[in-house]
Amino acid sequence: MTQKIKILVVEDKTIIRRAVCLLLKSNEMFDVIGEAENGLEAVNKAKELSPEVVVMEIDMPVMDGIKATREIKENNPGIKIIILTECSDKKLIMGSIKAGANCCVEKDSTESDLFAAISAAHKNKSYLSPSICKLAIESVRHDAHVDRFGLLTRGEQALLKSVAKGKSKKAIAEQISTTVEVINKHLKNVMIKLGIHDIDELVRYAINKGLVKGVAAEAASTEGDETDPKKTETEENDTLEPSEAVNKDGVSLRSIIDHGAGGGSKAEIKEPQASDISKAPKVLSSGQASDAPAIYSSAYDYLNDAIAIVKSGKSFDLNDGINIVNKMLEDSKTIDLLSGITFSVAKDKDSMILNMVNVAVYAIQIGMGLDFTKDKLVKTGLTGLLHDLGMFIVSESVTQKAGALNTEEKTEIEKHPVFSKRILSEFKNGYAWLAENVAQEHERMHGQGYPFGESGSGIKEYARIIGIADVFEALTHDRLGRRRLTAVKAARKIIVEEKDYYDAGLIKIVIEKLSCYPIGSYVMLNSNKIAKVVDINGKFPLQPIVEVFIKPQKDGILEKKIVDLRQNQSLHIVEPVLEENLAASSFVF
Repeated sequence: MTQKIKILVVEDKTIIRRAVCLLLKSNEMFDVIGEAENGLEAVNKAKELSPEVVVMEIDMPVMDGIKATREIKENNPGIKIIILTECSDKKLIMGSIKAGANCCVEKDSTESDLFAAISAAHKNKSYLSPSICKLAIESVRHDAHVDRFGLLTRGEQALLKSVAKGKSKKAIAEQISTTVEVINKHLKNVMIKLGIHDIDELVRYAINKGLVKGVAAEAASTEGDETDPKKTETEENDTLEPSEAVNKDGVSLRSIIDHGAGGGSKAEIKEPQASDISKAPKVLSSGQASDAPAIYSSAYDYLNDAIAIVKSGKSFDLNDGINIVNKMLEDSKTIDLLSGITFSVAKDKDSMILNMVNVAVYAIQIGMGLDFTKDKLVKTGLTGLLHDLGMFIVSESVTQKAGALNTEEKTEIEKHPVFSKRILSEFKNGYAWLAENVAQEHERMHGQGYPFGESGSGIKEYARIIGIADVFEALTHDRLGRRRLTAVKAARKIIVEEKDYYDAGLIKIVIEKLSCYPIGSYVMLNSNKIAKVVDINGKFPLQPIVEVFIKPQKDGILEKKIVDLRQNQSLHIVEPVLEENLAASSFVF
């Protein structure tokens, strides 16, 4: 007989608590071993009874559910916590997740939702009901601005208000008898403190904050004769010659290109024109979205050849990379199919090269979520495709090491963005942006990254996108000594553990565009059946179109049924299932 899951129910309202207990006792999988009416009692009962799962409300007297969750987890990390609440406060929901809650379910959910959450928690998995998932997304969306206004000095607050009212930087400078350069410096500080990256967003923030009413951003954002406060020193020096950069950093490009090749002549680099980036000639066969596997394979082969070329000092054609990125954007369905391919297990391929292709795909998806133009999407994809070339300059004894890196090895790894920059600095004719962005892919919002310790608006736009796409890719793919996470769990890890590293707006896009259920992935439905995602439902990524596998009673042959989860409200996804776990799944096809 299967061992029942031992549950402690915590709820301050007696009628609701007893109703939940009765509901759980009606399921033969569960054993309700205790009740508590507040957080403090829950902490004590958890110590006494050692439940496997605690089902708990947030808003309670004496001690709330968040503090109780934290204390229960500190005393016994193995206990799983499910928040069962009618609370719609984003701060409290996110607070419970940060405290260690494994699942969150609304009280108006169906009993099957609660049962699914308990089963998921018991298996060390996560579960969020749809509306709570939406609250989590909204929390991330606004988090960059929460409580940051108080970080501004009185003068910076006055500057923010003036800019939001539409005053030009020149007029503000004249008003306080200073220069535009000084205003730009203070405005840059304001945006860094607020986590904002352009004037339009700054104006919207000021309006939402109630500092001004109904003003337009045009006057503040279109002063073509003045310095853009987002523009850092490196952007103003985009014409820096590669030789100057080499002298500054003390390492020659020649030594990088000759690495592992025993010398050779200087690389002959074929340079495309920057104006042609979004209209490069096609090099792949024409076709529809079904060409996605061929496009993915071409991207892998291109990088494999480019890496060998960089090491040997021979010609490296950037045009081919641009063509491949354009091909990724040729059909509206192609990028969705490519995203699905990125999650396929490919044991015979180089994981470092696969990472570069995957990051390009994810970066394009993020760019689409930001409504980028075609030109910006190509630039984003190209940056992703080439972002880690410098890793192949680092010794394989370091990049392939299974255990923890020592201090010297960490220092070596952290040089790779500089190596990537030097390789790509050879491309001139308008491609300085490419080298500068790959150099910053590991910089983080509050200066926690490397190699330069940049922060806020000092980090370039494509670099910020590549940074979060690269982390998402690493979490969702096997690495030495670590198994991959599902996309949902990876996004949750970023929200809970790493949100201070990235722009809140980008985290929101990652959740919406990457963390749901890519085409080709497998999911578990509340009917206990496995389904394969075959299409995405536009603005409803949590309710895709799936192919359900059904085993008839007579001949035992698997049949397939297409189900639109947006239309079929009786079915919903309980959790994603990794492809390699299908054979071991205890659930019925």
